[in-house]
Amino acid sequence: MVTILAYFNIHEERQIWKLKQLFIMAKKSLKNQKDKSISYTLKGTFLGKDIKTGKQVTTTITVKTLKQLDRAIIQARLEFEKNGSTREKVIVIDTLEDLAEEWFKSYKTWVNSHNTLNRVRGYLDNYIIPKFGDYKPDKIEYADIQLWLNDLAKKSKESIESGIKRADKGSAKDFGAVIHKLKDIFDYGITNYGLITNPVSTVKIPPKPKSNKQRIMVLHDDGLVIWLNYLESLDNNRANRRFKLICNTLLASALRINELLALTIDDLDFENSSINVSKTLMWKTANKKMGQKGKLSVKLHQKLMQEIALSLSLPP
Repeated sequence: MVTILAYFNIHEERQIWKLKQLFIMAKKSLKNQKDKSISYTLKGTFLGKDIKTGKQVTTTITVKTLKQLDRAIIQARLEFEKNGSTREKVIVIDTLEDLAEEWFKSYKTWVNSHNTLNRVRGYLDNYIIPKFGDYKPDKIEYADIQLWLNDLAKKSKESIESGIKRADKGSAKDFGAVIHKLKDIFDYGITNYGLITNPVSTVKIPPKPKSNKQRIMVLHDDGLVIWLNYLESLDNNRANRRFKLICNTLLASALRINELLALTIDDLDFENSSINVSKTLMWKTANKKMGQKGKLSVKLHQKLMQEIALSLSLPP
């Protein structure tokens, strides 16, 4: 396509008229070599000033007829204004789901734990977005959140009282953490997208319901003796030997179970009787994979390392 190079900032109608005269004079020489068609290209068309940078914004306009020139210029300026009068990237937030997704993108940049990211992603997918995803952020009121929170607390209490080991989605007892993340989302909107108030700031979080069943979280001396005696009483088969080895390794190393399960044979240093810990398991629904973490070397007694080598059919 043959073009005319014209560098003008168009501010007034008479400038457009002068450009038209220029096109008319050159019209006969603007023929496409393939189909003999004529087209006109105007470079440097002034659209306005970028509200973010303060710089003038220009563009190139190509039309097939001079009659289309005025309309093309006006349309280009309208599109520029419609896009926020800027060439910089503008993110439009229409719903709370849009805001939540932008917040989560930011959240991922400063949280390293994959398991934490999965848990927070679950708060969004199972609680926040299903409830308020279609709402406009500035239309969500304190009462909307408080009523929803009270309902979550009620469902959680009913779930615990029923004795179910694993609560249904939306009925777990970590509703308090969900509300704290919703508050963070609104704070993010205030900082980045012009929201004025945070309706979560005045919400009262009900106490977490307690289960009647007592869970043993820590084994003290007496309990530990009972546990070790139980391990020794197990039948001497391959499955029990592996189970005992796992328990003894956890006791000796103070590792978390996911750290132990993520170990590979390359992490075992038999020469120095130590385990090199640099990863953990990242759990998702029907999926597990490795997540990176800080490197750590854990010393174990030589007898335990020999048992590990024996279980792997390695020379001690």
